[in-house]
Amino acid sequence: MSEQNKPQEEAQVTAPEVVEIEWEEIQEVLSIREAMIDAEDQLSRWLLEVEKQKTKSIHRVNQLERALYSAGVKLRDSKGVTDDVTYELKLPTAEGEKGYFIRKDQ
Repeated sequence: MSEQNKPQEEAQVTAPEVVEIEWEEIQEVLSIREAMIDAEDQLSRWLLEVEKQKTKSIHRVNQLERALYSAGVKLRDSKGVTDDVTYELKLPTAEGEKGYFIRKDQ
């Protein structure tokens, strides 16, 4: 057969409409697809749980932030420090040390 006849023969080959695949041949593909779906479901559940925990943690941080500010204001008021002037609260770094309200001049 000459090289000249090859392209004509290849052009005459038609692709079938449907190619049948036996169960034994497709089983591996189905197993992999099922494992992928399971992995995606697990990931979805995990991400949802992470988002729920993130929301709870943000809420807790916000509560603590408000409580911290409130406690600072209460401490400031108990020491008779005016709120007309800006003060910074310096916290102690070790137990037994003193804290201070330090005036912040503009």
